[in-house]
Amino acid sequence: MEASTKRVKKSRSYSWLIPVAIYLIALAVRVIGLKFGFPLLTHHDERFIIDPLIEMSRNHTLDSGFYARPNQFLYSALFGYLNLLSKILFHKNFGWAYSEDPLFFYFHARLLVAVLGATVPVLAWKIGKLFKAVDFSLAAAFLTCFFPSFIVNSHYITGDILNTAFSLAIILFCLLYLQKKNLVWIILACITVALNTLEKYPGILSYGIVLVTIGISIFSQENKKNPKKWEEFLSGILITLLIVAISMFIFAPHLFLKLDQVRKAILIEAKPTHLGADNLSWFGNMLFYLDVFIKGAGWMVALFTIAGLFFSSISKQPAMLLLFFGAGYWVALSKLGLHWERWSLPMMITPLMLGALGMAKLWEVLKHQRVVKILAMIFVGVFVAIYALNGLTSSVILTWRDTRVVALEFAGENDIYPENSVYESYTPFLPRNLRTIFNFDIDDPGQFQYVILSSNMYRRYEAEPERYIAENDFYKRLRSNAELIVEFKPSEKPTNPKEQFTILVDYLTNLASKTKTTNITGPTIQIYRIP
Repeated sequence: MEASTKRVKKSRSYSWLIPVAIYLIALAVRVIGLKFGFPLLTHHDERFIIDPLIEMSRNHTLDSGFYARPNQFLYSALFGYLNLLSKILFHKNFGWAYSEDPLFFYFHARLLVAVLGATVPVLAWKIGKLFKAVDFSLAAAFLTCFFPSFIVNSHYITGDILNTAFSLAIILFCLLYLQKKNLVWIILACITVALNTLEKYPGILSYGIVLVTIGISIFSQENKKNPKKWEEFLSGILITLLIVAISMFIFAPHLFLKLDQVRKAILIEAKPTHLGADNLSWFGNMLFYLDVFIKGAGWMVALFTIAGLFFSSISKQPAMLLLFFGAGYWVALSKLGLHWERWSLPMMITPLMLGALGMAKLWEVLKHQRVVKILAMIFVGVFVAIYALNGLTSSVILTWRDTRVVALEFAGENDIYPENSVYESYTPFLPRNLRTIFNFDIDDPGQFQYVILSSNMYRRYEAEPERYIAENDFYKRLRSNAELIVEFKPSEKPTNPKEQFTILVDYLTNLASKTKTTNITGPTIQIYRIP
């Protein structure tokens, strides 16, 4: 008996190694490719975080003055981290040190996002441990650790992966509340809802997790004889909403003091269309996000998700409802006119967690038959290798040189400069800011000798030929009158495990030999000479 007790205590004493190992693996995958685009800054949205941070640091304020998103948690975290680095290494405020080494600060800002993004698999692991009858913690950690969208968006200085982490944290706190009935957990959940909302406004939808938790707690079997259930339910809603509102005010009082500016920013951000948008319907947007999941996770995970949906539906655990937050988020955000892959991240919580549940339950069913168990183990081994390779490849591709960088080197070698060129957005001389060139007269070029185009621009107009007749005519006329001297096309991305393995070997070989890969990524860049 004593020996058994000692073994249990010993196993518990090492239990902390599992989440630590999960976190370190997730972080290792996410730090690959953090210098994507260097020496250029190519991600369009990152400047909306860094540029305000420069002014915030100079003015010693946490009010960014930019309320469209509003990224309050990310601003605050980066404000502290970048100013600390700046004081230690540059002996000055980040706002004044930034210009001395922009790439250094961008790298560390991306690193902080990767550090935060790596918490997602750990949170998923803990959630998978809290359900009775089945432990799907390792499957949940694995699926979220190597899901490509989670990995890629952990490289960007944006708040999308933080919304996912916050949403998982809210589910975790609510599950702990349902188990322990300790009010501290529901309070923590409400505070996290506030942080989620302050990062991006749709984060307020995560209050639905708290709402369902209150309903489960009050209308549970053990509480069925309580005659004041509805009164308690309504008061619970009011109290938790009040905690959310107070928390938001504490963390970002300026948003409440500038409500008119916030309202205007939200209206601008909620625009129903953009250049090149396909303007899908509500159902069309839902299909778009479903396609994002299937392309990222694969059909096998989709089948596991269907199995998980079945097992959750026959489960007698009301807490399973919390895993469906992503589904509600999916339906709600699909109503918006636009759709972006990055908006899908919180939606993916539901299919990935249900997929993990399906994997674990199927293993429980199959493991009792020896031959079937062996076959299942072989299948799981192959599946794990393929899924992990797919996720890892998404980071490796970010190490490829950007077409704009390659084009910039070509331009320098061939006396092509901003002063003698006409160039639109997403080209070497303007890698991420918006600009069109339709006012350029090719018949009277003046001092300009070259025109540089990017597929990130011209393909948007090509997508709507009836709407942008004049713009497409401009491109056609330019191409017929100018000489294409060089075109930089991105390398084909791997589409199967064999190609992904080749890409991984290429990455490791170049890493070991300290050489550069020949693969490139980014938009197609075309450089024309004007006659």
